[in-house]
Amino acid sequence: MHLYKKFAVLICLLSITGCALRVPPTGGIKDAEAPHIVSAKPANNTVNFSSKKIEIEFDEYITLQDLNKQLVISPPLYKDAEIDAFKKTVSIQLPDSLKTNTTYTINFGNAVVDVHESTPAENLKYVFSTGAFIDSLVCKGRVYDAQTLKTEKGMGVYLYTNLADTIVYNTLPDYVAKTDEQGYFEINQLKPGTYKIFAHKDENNNYKFDSKTESIAFTNNINLPDSNLLLSLFTEPDTMPHLLKAQYIMHGKALITFTAPVSQFIFKPINNSAYTTELGFKKDSLIIYCADTLIDSVHAVIYNGVYLVDTIHVNLKPAKQKSGKSYIEPVFNLGTNLMAGVLEKGQTLMLYFDNPIARFDTTLVTLLQDSTSVIPFTTSSMDSLHKIYQLHFNVQDHSNYKLLLPKNCITDMFGLRNDSLEIAFKTRELTDYATIAIRTTFDNKINTTWLMVMLTESGQIVRTTNKLIDGTFVFENVLPGKYMLRLVADTNNNGRWDGGSYAQKQQPEKVYNFSDTINARSNWDVELNWIIK
Repeated sequence: MHLYKKFAVLICLLSITGCALRVPPTGGIKDAEAPHIVSAKPANNTVNFSSKKIEIEFDEYITLQDLNKQLVISPPLYKDAEIDAFKKTVSIQLPDSLKTNTTYTINFGNAVVDVHESTPAENLKYVFSTGAFIDSLVCKGRVYDAQTLKTEKGMGVYLYTNLADTIVYNTLPDYVAKTDEQGYFEINQLKPGTYKIFAHKDENNNYKFDSKTESIAFTNNINLPDSNLLLSLFTEPDTMPHLLKAQYIMHGKALITFTAPVSQFIFKPINNSAYTTELGFKKDSLIIYCADTLIDSVHAVIYNGVYLVDTIHVNLKPAKQKSGKSYIEPVFNLGTNLMAGVLEKGQTLMLYFDNPIARFDTTLVTLLQDSTSVIPFTTSSMDSLHKIYQLHFNVQDHSNYKLLLPKNCITDMFGLRNDSLEIAFKTRELTDYATIAIRTTFDNKINTTWLMVMLTESGQIVRTTNKLIDGTFVFENVLPGKYMLRLVADTNNNGRWDGGSYAQKQQPEKVYNFSDTINARSNWDVELNWIIK
């Protein structure tokens, strides 16, 4: 028994030793503390500043992380400062172009982090003045997307003492800031006075509005101190369109794309040939058709009113094929407005064609209900080029249909004809749909036409209506699902939301978002009360 106890103790000791050998060192408790400033030379908030170098010492080893995105120096420098981190010190080498009697703020954001755990010294700032005192006024507010009301981090917000409208295009601002995750900004250490305020998504990081693709926001000039400013972002439309691309599509057809809508479109062929043209829905593209097989290209001048857009030259015949590759004949295409083979309640069956239709013999077409009953129908062309047709018939709920298009019953302008086609579709029962009624009350009496927009949760527009009956908007025949609501002050009554114009000092149309998601269910009426403030 005594021997057994000794043996058991030995086994236990060996087990403990073995376990100890297998456990790696933990490295101690993690350092969750952010770096703290021990000293700065010159000291923070120094006045009559004349140094060319700043050194900020911390209580632990640090490094710089994502400095280009985090750093904001206000007012901006005409030449970049040289900023480095070594051991426990951040050094800043300033250029020679500092303004006199000016308060500067160097905002590191969260760029200064400790070496071991990357814990940031949050919103680290260093302030100095080249004058006799530190300016102390503040300007703050929020930037948001004018259409979606969403915010975005990193938008540049600029203040200018020069109030000229052109200042934003070619001159550095006097003060700058960037928005945080919630779209808020704060510009500190400002002088008293009147300022122009301007915000934009500075994609090339040069503090100037020099790209038409950059989102912008502006408001009236402000007098400091001022706060709780709201700036609505929008992308200003390009009012001077020019040619983006001219491309061959098929024999006798070409596509011209512009950088912006052409509002007063004029097409003048130089070679005096007969063409058919179709301006795109957004007026930023043009399709050219030519049925004359002897014409191999189009040469024309395009105007926007009296202004020349561009001169185009584009092939209407295919380029020579590479050896070993045969010419691909164009095919006849037909599309519909059916979604997953369903004609939704309140819709009319639409037929879409790639090219203008020269002949549509509807006497050869058959429409069947429930595979047996032949039902009457009529057709109507929806456009001057006869590319869109409506099919009118007595639509019944919860029914199955087949549209039979025999071969060669449709011919387009190029002589292309259809193959034999069978389009099967169905309708739903009325109880498959929901109704959404929104009773609105307006606290702010804006004299405008209101547009109610229904969107998916991802932000895709599903339906719109401007019919306000007894203070209520109604969406009928809504498919089950979750939706969002947006109300637009349609000031120009064109049935859509429009952004603003900096050149014309026009703000974007006002938008309101309903606070809750709408859950629409089959055979259910959703009634909402919305107070617009």
